[in-house]
Amino acid sequence: MSPLDPASIERLAALTESTARRIADIGDDATRRASQAQWQGTSAEKFRSSMVDRQRECNTEAGKLFDLATDLRRAAANYREELARLQGLERRILSAMSGIGGELLHAAGITAASLPASGSPAWGPLASRIASLGLRF
Repeated sequence: MSPLDPASIERLAALTESTARRIADIGDDATRRASQAQWQGTSAEKFRSSMVDRQRECNTEAGKLFDLATDLRRAAANYREELARLQGLERRILSAMSGIGGELLHAAGITAASLPASGSPAWGPLASRIASLGLRF
């Protein structure tokens, strides 16, 4: 398969989610460590407040990455469904070519040599073209 197959997209989603967790952990760790600091005073409070702000920023960015991971998983699922649809069209077209519809398809210029590569998105338009000839497959 191509580098953009559904499994590759799912691996990218997992990596994105792992990165999001790490960013959130960094923010949590910074805040925890700042709250454990022994020094007191205005500078200490400003520092602790700054670390709370950084934690919020980390959580915001981590949330964006978690959303991206969800979108990537959805894209992988949609891609997998589209591949299954195209494979179904491919099987039905090949079956029609080997059956009684083969002569009609050949007369319309659709031959084995003119077929798209297996798994190609071009099976969709080809199926529409064949359906326009009145052939049910």
